[in-house]
Parts: sequence; structure tokens; C-alpha cells
Amino acid sequence: MTQEVKDVFDELVAQVKYLRLRWKMYNQLYGTSEERVDLLNRAAPLFFEVVEQELRYSVILTLSQLTDDVGKGKNQCLSIKRLRNMMDESPRDSIGIDDKINVVDGLIKPLRDHRNRRIAHNDWGKRERELPDLCRADITNAIAKVQQLLEEVHGLYFGSGHASMLFKWRGGYGDGDLLIKNLERSNCEAPTMKELYGP
Repeated sequence: MTQEVKDVFDELVAQVKYLRLRWKMYNQLYGTSEERVDLLNRAAPLFFEVVEQELRYSVILTLSQLTDDVGKGKNQCLSIKRLRNMMDESPRDSIGIDDKINVVDGLIKPLRDHRNRRIAHNDWGKRERELPDLCRADITNAIAKVQQLLEEVHGLYFGSGHASMLFKWRGGYGDGDLLIKNLERSNCEAPTMKELYGP
């Protein structure tokens, strides 16, 4: 692996690692139980509605970026397609990277539609067309496929012994579970109408 390929690979791993952290927190807060969502709504309903949307949008944007086309000229994109194009043909073919990218592209397509029409561009001309439904399982699967592809590239160049360690988050204390525990300890009560809307 040349230094140039390693630089692209390392940055993709860093992005996927942070993507996984955000998706983990999203699921800890909004995908575990109705009781947790109720607790968040009692604590600060508007705040946690914004947090939910921003985490979801951030994950969709990152997944879309990771699978963007390479770009041209000065508009070069950092993506798994750039990594593929930088790899020598023989190792690339040995792990079937083109087929794996096609699978990931298929999983990302509904997310990309949301990114292009709602999140990044607000495409007014296509507003009447329905956007595909998104479910957490589809997003989880797409993240797993991107991670698996990068683990296979790592295994190709460095052996597969430590590939799973690439995506372990090392640093920072306090995730969604800790927030829930602290909110439970504070015994949040639903805000009154006066607290919500003022006098």
C-alpha cells in the first residue's frame, strides 16, 4: 500500500469510526425503547427532537459522502470509490471490491435520495415526489458493509488479525446510555404548558 493510498484509507477509517459512534448514540437514545424516548420528551422535547434529526441527517450525509463518485479536477471526493481507483488492479480484484461497492451503492441509494433532496439541496422541483422510507436496520446494514469493505482492504495489505480493532472508539466518556442514566436519576417530569410556551 503506497503512502497516498494509506492516507486515503486512514481518513476513510476515521470517518467510519466517527460515523459508527454517532449511529450508536442515535440508537442508544432513540432506538432502544419507547421509555427512553418518553424520558427525552419529558426532559426537553424540542431539544431532543433537534438532536434526533441532526444525528440522523449527519449519518445520512456521511454515508452518502463515503460512497460519492471520485469527482474531477479540484473537486476530488474522499470516498471508497477513490480508494478503489487508487489500488492496484490485482489486489482490488482479489477481494471483489467492485461488487462490494455496487452492493453498498444499492444500500445507500435511498439515503442518497434523502441527502440530495432534503438535507443537502432542498430540491424544490422534486418536492412532490415521495422519498423512500428509511429504517434503522437499513442504515445499520449500510454502515456494516462499508466497514466490512475497509476491513477487507486492511486484511489484504496488513493481514486480517487486527482489522476489527480499526473501528474501536478510543476516547471520550459519556454516550447516550450515560445521558439516559443521568436523566433517570434527575427524575424528569413533563414540562408544564407555561414552561413550554411562557406566560
